[in-house]
Amino acid sequence: MSHHRPLHYAQDNVALMFKAAAARYSHRPATRVRVGDEGAVWDIATYRELDERVTQIACALLRQGITAGDRVGIYARNRPEWTQADLACQYIGAVPVPIYATNTSEQAAHIAGDCQMVAAFAGSAQETATMIEAATSVPSLRLIVSMDPCDDDPRHGTAWDGEFCWLADFAPAGEPADTALATEVDARLASATGDDLYSIIYTSGTTGEPKGVMLAHRAMIAEFRALDEMFDIGPAEHSLCFLPLSHALERAWTAYLWAHGCMNTYVTDTRSIAELMPLARPTMVVAVPKLYETIMTMAREQAAGSRLRKRLFDWSIGVGARVQAAYNNGEYPRLRDQVKLLVADRLVLSKIRGAIGGPKKMLVSGGAPLPREAALFFGAAGLQILNGYGMTEAAPLISFNSHSHWQRGSVGRVMSGGRLRIGPENEILYTGPNLMDGYWGDEEATDRAFWIDEDGTRWLRTGDAGRINHKGYLFITDRLKDIIVTKGGKNIAPSPSRRCFRPIPCSSRRSCWATTGRS
Repeated sequence: MSHHRPLHYAQDNVALMFKAAAARYSHRPATRVRVGDEGAVWDIATYRELDERVTQIACALLRQGITAGDRVGIYARNRPEWTQADLACQYIGAVPVPIYATNTSEQAAHIAGDCQMVAAFAGSAQETATMIEAATSVPSLRLIVSMDPCDDDPRHGTAWDGEFCWLADFAPAGEPADTALATEVDARLASATGDDLYSIIYTSGTTGEPKGVMLAHRAMIAEFRALDEMFDIGPAEHSLCFLPLSHALERAWTAYLWAHGCMNTYVTDTRSIAELMPLARPTMVVAVPKLYETIMTMAREQAAGSRLRKRLFDWSIGVGARVQAAYNNGEYPRLRDQVKLLVADRLVLSKIRGAIGGPKKMLVSGGAPLPREAALFFGAAGLQILNGYGMTEAAPLISFNSHSHWQRGSVGRVMSGGRLRIGPENEILYTGPNLMDGYWGDEEATDRAFWIDEDGTRWLRTGDAGRINHKGYLFITDRLKDIIVTKGGKNIAPSPSRRCFRPIPCSSRRSCWATTGRS
C-alpha cells in the first residue's frame, strides 16, 4: 500500500492537475518518442516544455474562435502531439473527443456529426485525408489541423471547404505565445472545475451506433485518488504509452502519470514494440494480452533453436513457477528450488525480464482476457501482471488487484469510493464517483445503462455476471451481453492474475524484487 504523502488535486480538474505538475516537475522529462532515421534518437520534452507547447496550441485554438464546451476531435495514433492537443483543449475548456486511428471515414463522420464537432486534429497524411473525407458530411466541422506536414493541400479534390493548416503553422513552436491570448488561457484555467466535461469517448457493443460517454474531470480525479491509495508512484518511474490514447484506459493512465511527474514513452508503431521495450526500459507498462503473448512466443521460438536450449528453457520456467507457486500458497520454496532458481535466473529468467525492458514497478494487462499460460510464464520470471476490471462508462476503473491486495482468480476489489453489488441474473452493478454523466444526446440509452435502487442510487449495468467473495474480491463468471473487445480494448474485462509474488533470488544479488523494480 502507498505510504507517500497524498496529492492535492486542485478543483478536481485534470488540466489544473497538470499545470501544478508542470510547475513542480518543470525540469523532469514528460514525453519521449523515438525519431530520426529508423528511430535513431530520443526526442524528449520536459514538463515545462510540454506546458509551453500546450499553451501555444491553446492560444491558437482561441484565435480560431474555439470556446469552452466546443467539441474538438483527435484522430491520430499515439504521439506526443496527441497529448499536446488533448491538454490544449482542456486548458481552454473545450472537450476533446478521441477517434480511433483505425476508424473509417464513415465512423469518424458519425462521431463528429453526433457531437457536432467544430475542429479536429489529425495525425499522419493518411489520417488527415480520412478526417477531411469525414468532414464533408459534417457541417459543423470547420477546422482541421494536421500534425504532419506534406507538400500538397489534402483538400484538393474533396467537397470540404473548411479551414485547414499544419500544426507547425497553426501554432509555431519557436514563437512565444500571444500575451493577450495566454492571459485568456490562464483565465479559462482559473475558472475550471471538476464538473466540467473532461472528454466524450465513443464506445459501443455489438449492435447499434457508437455512444458518446460523457466523463467529467471529477470522475478522472476520483480514480486517481483511488490509485494513490494503493500504489506509490514517483517521478523516477516511467511508462510506455502502448494502448491507443483513444482507449479509455490508456488515456486515464497517461493523465495519472502527469500527477506524479513520470515520463511517458510513446509507441508510434505497435509493430516495433518488441524492439522498443529493451531500448525504452519502462518501469511501468499498461498493455493488452497480445503484447505479453508475443513476447512469450518469441522467447519460446528462440529457445526452440536446439534441443538442449529448449530443455534448459523449460527447466528454468518450471523452477520459477514452482517457487512462485510456493509463495502463492503462503509457503517458503524448498531450499533446493531456491538454489536452482539462482541458476535458472542467470541463464533464462533474467533474459525474459530483459525482453520486456527489465524489472517492473507495475505491469498491467487490459482490454481482453490474459491467457493463464502467459500469466504463469511471466510469473515464473518474477513479473507480476496486475489485472483489473472496468468499462469506459466508469472512466474506466471499477476494480483492480494491487501488489498488496490481490486474490487469485479475481479482478480485484472495488476502487476506493465505489461500491459493487450483484443484481438480477448475477449482473455486476457498480456505483461510484467516477461514473459517466451519461451518453451524449441520448437520454434513452443513458436510462438503459443504469439500474436505480430503492434509495434512488444509480448503478451502472456492466453486462457481465459475477460474484463477490467475503473479502470483497470480484470474480467474473460470464457475459450477459456480447461486447466487442478489440486489441485496443474499448471495454475492459481482463482475466484474473496470480495471487502472490515475492522477491526472487537473482544471480547478481542475494535477493531481487523483480516485480517492483527494486533490487
